[in-house]
Amino acid sequence: MQLHTVKIFSRDDIKTLKGYSCSGSIIDVNWIITSAHCVYGFAIIDVFIGNVTNDRDHIVRVSNVFLHPDFENEDEVINDIALLKLRRSLRTLNNRFDIVALPNAADGEKDYVGLKGIIAGYGKVGDSGATTNVANFAYYEILPLKECRNLFLHNYTQYTSSSLCGRGIDASSCQGDSGQGLIIYKQGVKKIIGIVSKGFESCEIIEPEVFTRVDKFVDFIQEVIKNY
Repeated sequence: MQLHTVKIFSRDDIKTLKGYSCSGSIIDVNWIITSAHCVYGFAIIDVFIGNVTNDRDHIVRVSNVFLHPDFENEDEVINDIALLKLRRSLRTLNNRFDIVALPNAADGEKDYVGLKGIIAGYGKVGDSGATTNVANFAYYEILPLKECRNLFLHNYTQYTSSSLCGRGIDASSCQGDSGQGLIIYKQGVKKIIGIVSKGFESCEIIEPEVFTRVDKFVDFIQEVIKNY
């Protein structure tokens, strides 16, 4: 089970039930990591732990949102990372969860091409479906960044230092999966190396997708968690 994965539901007003669904990963009992475009501009953000229900032990409201200061919403891909501070610790929940480890900043020099990982999220299972209440997973392989060139809207060289390119082996991410982590297992430890940022228009076609490269943002992550 992918107990590190959460569903994120963002909306403009507490009175409305309409909103925007994404996914995210638990990096601390008080913190969720996700993509910035998932939570940009929303007033109310709830995080669902485990299977999505209205049970109090499955829902935690977000108290603070920390977008990367250089996030550019027009492109979505640039610096597409955010941290969510929870109103209460996950230890207060009568629910199971896992925490994923962050990479080291030094990992930014690694070449991940050919490495295989896993993503898990609450997105649609098809173009015409709805987001799910149970996390689904898919296996991914890291590709050379040039394979994602057509997803970069402007200057390709802007993204080479802070992005990964990956493609599903047996399935792809879909609407509602943005923000979920690309996870590798090393010596029994789950490590998040990427965050789903941008993919192909149809999720029924397996094509390369762009991930925010987490090891390039370790200093940002650690600074926010330390100060808040």
